[in-house]
Amino acid sequence: MQRISHEQEYIQIDRNFTSLIKFISCLMVAMSHYCGYALANGLSSNILYKLIAANGGYVGVALFFFLSGYGLMTSERLRHLSVAEFVKRRLIKTYVPAVVVSAIWLCFACFTNLGLLCNQRYLRGVFWGFNDEVLWFVNSIILLYVAFRIYVFARQYIQKNQWLLLLIIGCLTYRFLQVFNIGSTLSVPIFFIGVAVAQYGKFIRSF
Repeated sequence: MQRISHEQEYIQIDRNFTSLIKFISCLMVAMSHYCGYALANGLSSNILYKLIAANGGYVGVALFFFLSGYGLMTSERLRHLSVAEFVKRRLIKTYVPAVVVSAIWLCFACFTNLGLLCNQRYLRGVFWGFNDEVLWFVNSIILLYVAFRIYVFARQYIQKNQWLLLLIIGCLTYRFLQVFNIGSTLSVPIFFIGVAVAQYGKFIRSF
């Protein structure tokens, strides 16, 4: 019987390439916000600005969430992290920069009376709301990381039909974000598709 190689079993995406795509997705989101601002303030009426404002942000965010799910599952295959390591290397690494940026925005808003980007929710805004409309995705990604960790824990006890477990956790996460109006529910299926691509590369290749 022919042995399946590591490359055949999983879909490999170069880490440098994923970093580049993440950078491009961030630029797409930034350009989307700028184009929306330019259109709203009469700075431009170019059709390209309208196209980027309408779709650039969604595409950029979709790429980012897909690669986040893919990256987490790929890393899990290579090395399992303990809960403490996962919190330190995944959650804190994502959470702390958002808090710092939110605190800076709050201070800036207090001294300049700027209410455009800062929602003035003070401590709650700094530590969870992030005082910024642009940082909504941080709430989503933190909860998705937690959902992923729950999946990794639960799948140790389920050897067969892990795809069903992944689907159930994905649906529950989607419902949770929807009920509590956190971030964007569209990010949930995109994130878990990334996880599935990393875990079921052999099946996807054959399909």
